[in-house]
This record gives sequence, structure tokens and C-alpha cells, in this order.
Amino acid sequence: MSYRTVDAGHGIEWIKQIIEVIRGNPVAFLVMGLILGVIAIVPLLGSLALVVLLPTFYAGIAYAAREQDQGRQADIKHLFQGFNEPGRIGPLVTLCLPQVAAGVLLVLVALISVGGAIMGGALGANTNSTAILGAMGVGALILILAGIVAGIAVFMAVLFAIPKVMFDGEAAFPAMKESFSAALANLVPIIVFALVLGIGFVIIIAILSLIPLIGPIAAMALLYAFLGVAHYVIWRDVYGTGTVELPPPPPA
Repeated sequence: MSYRTVDAGHGIEWIKQIIEVIRGNPVAFLVMGLILGVIAIVPLLGSLALVVLLPTFYAGIAYAAREQDQGRQADIKHLFQGFNEPGRIGPLVTLCLPQVAAGVLLVLVALISVGGAIMGGALGANTNSTAILGAMGVGALILILAGIVAGIAVFMAVLFAIPKVMFDGEAAFPAMKESFSAALANLVPIIVFALVLGIGFVIIIAILSLIPLIGPIAAMALLYAFLGVAHYVIWRDVYGTGTVELPPPPPA
């Protein structure tokens, strides 16, 4: 199955489609997101578990989204579908490698940029504190930019790889290679999608954060559910398994 290139407007339509899928069975999707949110707040072990298993959990949410979209009922147990489908768990776990590699890269960048500034200040007897802080600021900016680039690269590598492994039974590395190519061909709508999603969730998090403890967890639950469904909706559109119909342009 080959991918296609879609217009920038699809980035907005994807968000609408994701909302429609979640609205079809909000309890199931939000509970799945809540489970991931609870795992995420477990000190150390939770974060490590999600790094390794998040692609598998997203595959489960994508499976639930397909069930809901095709007229069946999404179920909370679908979150674990990637563990149950024969031959899926190994390739899905392998899809965590881009995130692991990005994490290692960012640690190295932090040590070289920020750590180098601190070390230089400590060794330079005549270096004033303002210069050290300035060097640290530049190092922090480099780290932020590297984080953005690494995050985009990871997203591109797994965006289509997760549904291709889950639905098509592809091996992990060919799926990631094709996912990156398909994402690169659709970079503009993906950027539109990411910008709108980012702005929207900043607003949602700011509002929900006013509710102690429950608010941040609810925001995380919604984000995990949204991203899991996104893997299905975007894959469905770009691979033509169910195209997103854009509204006609306004008359000139």
C-alpha cells in the first residue's frame, strides 16, 4: 500500500477527525489515556516503561480507533491489543528505538553545550559570572533546538510505522523507513497539525492545571488518547484507506 501527498488543510481536518472518533466513545478513549497518564507519573519506572512500551500502547489506541471508525465499539481492553496480536509485540517495542536514540543524543548535547560552559567557567579564573551565564544560555538554546529537531524526527519515524506494524504486520525497520518518507512527503500538513495541536493543548493544560493533581493527569490522559487516535486517522488519510474530505473552497 503506497502513501500519497495531501494538502496543508488536511492538518486541520485530522484534528477534526480525531475529535469525532473520540466523541464516538469518549469514556473508552479517555480511560485508555488515563491509564497511560497514571503510568507516566510513577517515579522513574513509569517513565522508563512508557519509553519502551508507548508505541505498543499507541498501537492499541489506534486499533480501538479503527474499531470505532468502522462501526464497532472501541473498548478499554484494546489498549493492550498490541500485546495480544500474534507477532506484533516485538516490532512494536522496536519502534521505541528512535526515542531512545534521541534521548541519548540530547544527553550528549546537554553535556557538550551546557556542561561545557560550566566547565569552562570553572577552569577560567578570569571569566566573570555574566559570561558563564551567557554561555549557559547559548548552550540551553542549542539543547532546546536539538530537542525540537529530535522530537520531529522521532515523530516522523513512528507516525505511520505504528499502524503499519499493527495493521499491516510490517517489520519495524522497513516500517520506520517508509514512515519517515511518507511524513517527509506530507511535512506541511504535519507541521500544521502539530502547531494547532500544540497551541490547543497549551491552552487546555493551562486551564486544567488550575485543578490540583486531577487537572494535569486529565490533560495527560486527553493528550495520550488524542495522539493514539492520531496515528490511525493520519495513516487512514495518507494511505488512502479512508480519505479525509476537505470542504470545497469558497467561491471567488
